[in-house]
Amino acid sequence: MDIGNIHPGQKVTFTVDAFPNEKFQGIVAPDQPRLNATMTQNVVTYTVVVNTDNANGKLKPYLTANLDFEVDRHNNVLLVPNAALRWQPRPEQVVPEARDEYLRSLRKRSSGLADGQAAAPGMSPGTPAAKGVAPGSAGNVAPPKEREHHDQGRLWVEDDGYVRPVKVRIGLTDGVHTEILGSELKEGTPVVTGEARANGEGSSSNPFTPQMFGAKKGQ
Repeated sequence: MDIGNIHPGQKVTFTVDAFPNEKFQGIVAPDQPRLNATMTQNVVTYTVVVNTDNANGKLKPYLTANLDFEVDRHNNVLLVPNAALRWQPRPEQVVPEARDEYLRSLRKRSSGLADGQAAAPGMSPGTPAAKGVAPGSAGNVAPPKEREHHDQGRLWVEDDGYVRPVKVRIGLTDGVHTEILGSELKEGTPVVTGEARANGEGSSSNPFTPQMFGAKKGQ
């Protein structure tokens, strides 16, 4: 992340390799980040000190830590799995009335005019077929970076054996889920994240059977 997003008092969540399943909380110390940067092979490195409670002595010197700095926080938002924003169907899977526009967007993307979705059509076969839009009160989106301008994205919902595109505006992301703005989608709406495998030999199931995404209610 950009060092310009680091400031004193900023909340930090981190894990250490010795306890990979445990999360620790911290705060960026005063007078941080330090301005005496170092450069190695044209890579600039800044030192940032994070204060944390270690009353139980669990954290030892020189443990390797992985830190997430909270740059911004939006509460009570709609979230979708990032896989739903990456997935793209094959043209024949799209509802007929939206197919021509979708093909035009694929041609633009192949010409280098894409809006940022780089996944190939039909990617991720065998992944869960669909997950639902979840309320953001579960994790309260604590993203590693902030989008200054809302990007445009596209989600897909099942429609009588086809998939139908839903254009959305993308807000903050924590790397796993993304905030959705200004959309017709409501909490719990199933969105497609991939294609389901056939059930048994010689039989198949609806490739877009909804599988709801489980969200925990607020903390």
